[in-house]
Amino acid sequence: MLARALLLALAVAALPGAGCSRKRATPAPAPARSAPSGPPFSVAVEPPTSCAVGAACLARVQVTALGAFHVNREYPYKIALVDSPGVATEQRFTVDSDQRGTVTLTCRPSVAGAGPVTGTLHLSVCSSETCVIEEVPVSVTLPGS
Repeated sequence: MLARALLLALAVAALPGAGCSRKRATPAPAPARSAPSGPPFSVAVEPPTSCAVGAACLARVQVTALGAFHVNREYPYKIALVDSPGVATEQRFTVDSDQRGTVTLTCRPSVAGAGPVTGTLHLSVCSSETCVIEEVPVSVTLPGS
């Protein structure tokens, strides 16, 4: 009988994890995702090539979404313009593609040497996980200013 009990104890001890006081290993947590290195967008200003007094001059401010981001089609992109004496302005935003949108500024200088036209561009780009809303200062130099 004693031999049988001893054999049973040895068999139980041989089972995986039996008689072990150690905690079971838990999986390591997933590594933290690193933040993107830099903004998820770029902004480029294309000033008009010429601008006569009284004429309409077109300037373009392009927003390009980078990486996994796209232009937020539902956000009201606009440039909050600082008063520019001698220049009347109008603006229109268009989505060129999922990655690019353009604010077109129509500037009409009423005097020679007017400008520059400055303001803050309000924009938003999104990924599948988050949306980013930013304000970026912009300045458009009109030819002859």
